Amino acid sequence: MTRIEELEKIAQNNNHRWFLYYQSCQNLAFALHVSLQRYLGITPDDLLFVPTIGEYDPAIEYTISGALRMGDDSFFHIGLQFTLLGEPVLIPFKIKTIPEDLYEEHEIGIEDQDKVFKTHGFNPEDLTPVCEYVFELIKTDIDQSLERWLKQGGTPAQSTYAFYRPCFSEEEPYLPFHLPERETLAAARPTPHWITTEEAVQISGYHPEYVRRLARQGKIGAVRKGRDWWIDRNALQEYLKDKESLTTRKSGPERPFSP
Repeated sequence: MTRIEELEKIAQNNNHRWFLYYQSCQNLAFALHVSLQRYLGITPDDLLFVPTIGEYDPAIEYTISGALRMGDDSFFHIGLQFTLLGEPVLIPFKIKTIPEDLYEEHEIGIEDQDKVFKTHGFNPEDLTPVCEYVFELIKTDIDQSLERWLKQGGTPAQSTYAFYRPCFSEEEPYLPFHLPERETLAAARPTPHWITTEEAVQISGYHPEYVRRLARQGKIGAVRKGRDWWIDRNALQEYLKDKESLTTRKSGPERPFSP
């Protein structure tokens, strides 16, 4: 093995470790979604995934992978948004997974809040304390929104921090949670290479509906355009690599899929 081949192998292994770490944070974000949805008593479709850093397009219905982005603070950031009396309420979470010898410890925080919750595993029931804390923050935020606006001036949508901000002007529709733009770390989140669902089928050998299911579940990077999906080719290849490594420890291939 040449030295450049050795470096390539190390880089490939490191990319795979990043993918597994990112996948772990995805699982934690999904558990947060399930826990908060149950706690509030709303349907899964009523709680949306929204990116809180980087580019945001209100015309896109984001998946977990599309909304989950790494900031410059070693946390992954993702927003969960629901509607209250016709206005959006967005909770900006930040999460991090710390690998340990036998299990992983997860850290969950809220933007601009000092409190950090620590948990293990991905059981939504274990995240109830996070939901209780968020619920109290939202109640206080709504109750004090008028006083905060009177003190700060401007419009509610321009306040420095608020979960709930009514929009009084129909000419200027609400844009979820304005945060300063921050660059994502290229090593953790490579630039997406978007391909169509049909191209993803050709690469993976999966049935088209299975590819769409992976996109809906947030297991591969994807954004929705109209009735179909654009797939992140890099994320799909990492997913296939992970599946193949698992298949080598089992007997028999798992592809192609037929629903």
